[in-house]
Amino acid sequence: MGKHSAYEELAHRQSQEWKNPGQSWFDRAIEVVSWPLDKAGEALMNTSGLGPAIRTAFSGVVSIINDGSQWSVRPQALARDIAHTAPNGDADAGP
Repeated sequence: MGKHSAYEELAHRQSQEWKNPGQSWFDRAIEVVSWPLDKAGEALMNTSGLGPAIRTAFSGVVSIINDGSQWSVRPQALARDIAHTAPNGDADAGP
């Protein structure tokens, strides 16, 4: 393809800058603050006995939260809402 116009080159450059922004001062500050916390967390999780216990406990908490969220869903209410908002009242109509 031929040479791009100045407008196309500017639009491409702006698009690339928007999609790949540079690191702001806040990003750098957060990186500096979080580095020691990351290292402490890694050391804690690599401690024999303690790391697996933390993983197991966290997995259990996530499982309980998941069960609670599943129990709180009322399929009949969802089906009624879908039927109400679907075109022609078709409950099987997808988005």
